[in-house]
Amino acid sequence: MESKNSIDIPNLSQEEIKNLAVLLLNRVLHPEKGLGRELFNAIARLAVTLTPEAACLRRNHQTNDVEIYLIQRALDDTAYPGQWHLPGSAMRPQEEIDDVFKRLENNEIGLKILSKKFAFHFNNPKEERGHFFSLVYLCILDEGVGRGEWFALGQLPENIIEHHKKIVIPEAARLFQ
Repeated sequence: MESKNSIDIPNLSQEEIKNLAVLLLNRVLHPEKGLGRELFNAIARLAVTLTPEAACLRRNHQTNDVEIYLIQRALDDTAYPGQWHLPGSAMRPQEEIDDVFKRLENNEIGLKILSKKFAFHFNNPKEERGHFFSLVYLCILDEGVGRGEWFALGQLPENIIEHHKKIVIPEAARLFQ
C-alpha cells in the first residue's frame, strides 16, 4: 500500500532531487560524530574530502632498516577491503587537525603519537569514492604494541593501497631520511 506522502524518486527532476537532498542533509544530527559509511561515501562523491594521514616511520636499530607503520582495513570495508594503508581519517565538521590525530591514536594506531610534522600534500581526484586531498604528516610513535604492524620499506605487504605504495610512502621515506 502506497502512502500519500511517498515520493516517486525515479521520476524526480534533477532540481527536485537536489532540493530533497538538501532537506534530508539538513536533518543529519551531529555530523561531527561521523556520518556512517554509506552516507560518507555518498557525500564524498560530491565534495573534496580532506584527510590528514600519519606516515609513522622509525629506524630499526637492530637491522638499520627504515620501517613504516601500517594498518590493515577490515575485509568488509567498502574502500580497499583487507588492504594495508597509512593511518588516516577524513576531517569531520568542526574538527581541528589535532582532533583527527587523537582519533587516529585511539581508533586506528593504538599508540600515542609523540610528534608530528606536516610533510607534504597528496591530491587524489580520482579515488573510487570521490576526490580526496591528503595532508601527510611525518609522525613518531611511542613504543609498544599497537593495532598495526611495522614494515621495512623494502618489504611492504603485497596488498597495500596502490597510491600509498607508489607515491605517499616513497615521499614520506625520502623526507624522513
